[in-house]
Amino acid sequence: MSDQTIKFDVIVEKQSDDVIFEGTYDNVILLSESKVVIKGKVNAVNIEAAAELEISPDGEVTYLVVSNKGKGAVIAGEGSVKNATIEANDVTLETRKTKIIIDETVDRVMIGGEVVLGGTIVFVDDQGNIVKPGNENSYNDSPGTLPASDNTYYVATTGSDTTGDGSKNNPWRTIQKAADTMVAGDTTVIREGIYEETVKPSQSGEEGKAITYKAADGEKVVVSGADTVTGWEELPDTSEFAWAQNKPIYRAYIGTDLATTTYPKIDGTVGTKQLALDVYVQNSNGIEQQMNQARYPNMQADKLYDKLELDNYGALVDGGMTFAEFNGENKPNDYWKDATIMYTGSHVRWSAQTSIITGSVNNRVTFDAPLAKEWHRIAAPQSRFYIFNKLEELDAQTEWHYEDGYLYLWAPNDADLTAGAAPKVSIKQRKWAFDLSNKDYINIEGIQVFGASANLEDAHYNVISDTQFKYISSDPWIHFTYSRGGWGDHATISPWWDSTWTDVGVYIGGSHNVLENSLLENSFGDVVTVKGSNNTVRNNIMRNGNSNVTEAGVLSVIGSNHDILGNTMYNAGRSVLQFNFVQGSRLMYNDIYNSGKLSKDLGVAYCYITDGKGTEIAYNWVHDNLAEGAGAGIYLDNGSSNFILHHNVTWNAETMEGIFLNSPAVNHQIYNNTLVNSHGGSGSAVGINSPMENVKVYNNLSTNLPITLGNDQKNNVRYENPLFAGEIFDALNVSNTPVYDLVKSSKDLKGDVFALEANSPAINKGIAIDGFTDYVTDGTPDAGAYEYGQEVWIAGHTADVSHLGSNNKEIIYPEMRRYNNTDGELVFNNKWYYNPFHAGTGYFFHDRMIAGAKPETNNHGDSRFVDIGDDIGAALAFTFKGRDITLYGGRGPDFGQVKKLH
Repeated sequence: MSDQTIKFDVIVEKQSDDVIFEGTYDNVILLSESKVVIKGKVNAVNIEAAAELEISPDGEVTYLVVSNKGKGAVIAGEGSVKNATIEANDVTLETRKTKIIIDETVDRVMIGGEVVLGGTIVFVDDQGNIVKPGNENSYNDSPGTLPASDNTYYVATTGSDTTGDGSKNNPWRTIQKAADTMVAGDTTVIREGIYEETVKPSQSGEEGKAITYKAADGEKVVVSGADTVTGWEELPDTSEFAWAQNKPIYRAYIGTDLATTTYPKIDGTVGTKQLALDVYVQNSNGIEQQMNQARYPNMQADKLYDKLELDNYGALVDGGMTFAEFNGENKPNDYWKDATIMYTGSHVRWSAQTSIITGSVNNRVTFDAPLAKEWHRIAAPQSRFYIFNKLEELDAQTEWHYEDGYLYLWAPNDADLTAGAAPKVSIKQRKWAFDLSNKDYINIEGIQVFGASANLEDAHYNVISDTQFKYISSDPWIHFTYSRGGWGDHATISPWWDSTWTDVGVYIGGSHNVLENSLLENSFGDVVTVKGSNNTVRNNIMRNGNSNVTEAGVLSVIGSNHDILGNTMYNAGRSVLQFNFVQGSRLMYNDIYNSGKLSKDLGVAYCYITDGKGTEIAYNWVHDNLAEGAGAGIYLDNGSSNFILHHNVTWNAETMEGIFLNSPAVNHQIYNNTLVNSHGGSGSAVGINSPMENVKVYNNLSTNLPITLGNDQKNNVRYENPLFAGEIFDALNVSNTPVYDLVKSSKDLKGDVFALEANSPAINKGIAIDGFTDYVTDGTPDAGAYEYGQEVWIAGHTADVSHLGSNNKEIIYPEMRRYNNTDGELVFNNKWYYNPFHAGTGYFFHDRMIAGAKPETNNHGDSRFVDIGDDIGAALAFTFKGRDITLYGGRGPDFGQVKKLH
């Protein structure tokens, strides 16, 4: 025997049957097929031969490594090995209370009599048995927190991707390192800190074995899309910057090679452009706030951080296709040249776009013709506007400008950015914090995302829960111009509904994904965008969206069989909930409010030209449309069909009806809604423009306007004082204060105040409706959304929606055929025509259409027709039902029903 012993460092080089370690050692290396007994404590044992290692009851090994030369090694005994790494085949381990990492190149290891394959982590209990999931005796560093039989990795800002192994004591530095390593069933626990990266998993999980990224319990984990800016300097003392004298403006060179992103081009292809900048400054409380691009007029001093405040926008006194005029201080000629003007279209302010200024005289600017040229898209008197991309307009706190590689900034509180205690400044450099595109069965838990979003395009069965997203999408106006509708051409809308759209929110595409129990806020476009099918968004708070005034929303949803359940969503430049082209979905138990902060003619919840195919909008609180004109509660605009609206409460639609159905309205069911403080030109709390077909309006309750419209009206009632049960109404009978005044003056009102008192006149005023009033026990339903004597339901992020189960609505698509323009005229009763060929626009207008005709305008002022030509075979795609053609809505042959008229 040759036993070479060096204190804390022992090499067993020659074969022996009796090598005993009784003291305390640091590193023991076994280079021969010896039999070694550990009776003391050894920090690390490295086995590089088919050795036999016995650990006595009092023995302990902290780290054990069997290298690829240790094939056939045996480790046994009553002692413990805390951590083992196996890199060789045919190794046998009979130790206890051990965490064992098996290299992925290993074919088999024998542990406690069981064969274990490579690429896994297992845990062994006190008896030497592999711990199964759920075993209360599982052994790990934090009992009860790590899944048995699956790998658990750690990431920390103090870790290393080079020397770390992903263990708790030796973590990796980046989440991406874990993402490159994890396979189905694995979990990564992320320690507190800020991670400036995009995480893109290399593998999908499996059913029952998801891949999980989670924040460590009680620790704040932030995945940021922003990078810190350093190297600040004062502006040079030159004539070029004479305008900035005595202003605390600083600059830092950030280069011209900034991050890029993709975007949809007008020809349908996808282009690449510089990612729009956002700038953030950390305040004294450690909170990073979004700064404002230098602009005219400035943001109001008391509203610097509110991009949805209408007072932060100027108002044009005149405007047109290529010019705009405003009041203000006269500037030298061409002062505004090459700057960018953002403006809302016309006096209706449906949406906004931008143009590059080509010249200016005083306060009149001329600019390039915009891409969207319809009357409602161009500048006009009363249009709201601001001008940016002009360095000299950096004249107030929180403003920034980027030019020639330099970032210029006037920080809050006139902070000196060159001082040692200067606040942190960062800029957006990544669009995605998590890119799960084309991945399945991945969970994200308890993580905060800053200045970025998550991409679930073509993804399936993923879950995002207990997260926070802040400053989600960037301002695209810096670089190019468009509106989500595709410059007024709604058929090209598809590119604006995928992840390439700059204004996309937290993007839930694919199918069977879940976003739940999260806070999501502040986005130039959507806060959340849902596409695909069978996705679920539930019990979230979503707020502050669409400051760009495009056709975005706080939540925008398209596709089929989605569940939008139990959310609180509020504060939008246009509509809060936008559900164009949704089918067979459930929008239920949501608290939706504060729409129209920058726009007009919209609903708190809104869609147009959509065949809902049985989409159910129910048990929602829909209230406080702030639009200066034409602001409804729930608004199904032109050409929508097949929606079911029941048991909703709407209030404070100051300029329009609580529910409004624009023409032609077909196959809608409007049951048991409570409509408080409805207004509008129709004279009915449920407003409907003709023509309409098969619109059923039953059991609705209104407080001011009567309910007089609908093809089939039954048991609708109006009471100025319906005797609601909420405490704010207690004094009604004494003071005779109108319901309108009480509701309008009350802040933070919840819809459950509109439940009925015991002596309400609305009790038993309804009729039974199969499938909608089955909860009634006395045979006669009440009018309105609440049934007296039943549990009072609530809406919003605290609502319990567990009873709803899965969405199993069946979507039936009608047969599709084609109509050839050589077959003659398409005439729709001399009432309405449909123009599906204009890139599939799918609009209805009052008048008549002859195939091949190209009228210049219609009564709406739109130029919607294109000449389909005289070529044989030129065709329009329609959906046929029987021998007649009647269009019931939709934007193309996949939507609506079509009949052929004689």
